[in-house]
Amino acid sequence: MFDKDRFIQDCMTAVAEGQGAIREVVVEAVADSVGMMSELGEPEHAGITPIYRSPDLTIINFVWAPCMCLMPHNHQMFSVVGIYAGREDNIFGEEQKRPLRRQEPNLWESAT
Repeated sequence: MFDKDRFIQDCMTAVAEGQGAIREVVVEAVADSVGMMSELGEPEHAGITPIYRSPDLTIINFVWAPCMCLMPHNHQMFSVVGIYAGREDNIFGEEQKRPLRRQEPNLWESAT
């Protein structure tokens, strides 16, 4: 069962091991979508909730509202997006220089 504190610890350990290790931690976490929902709570409205912050790692729980759309942007860093409920629709433009790669049905990773 997903445990938020264990997830944070696993991510902290994975940072030292590299991007592949972080990806594996997220893959394991989103595989337990019911556990994540139970631990993080049922989304009631759109919002951004920081779960953990340090100079080396940021973990954020994003909840998008239906039909929500953001302007194109680049995080300027490596990121892994794990989707445990709902879906994310991405619109890719011709000018995009660092495309996202779909790694798993519910996992997106920025290209490095």
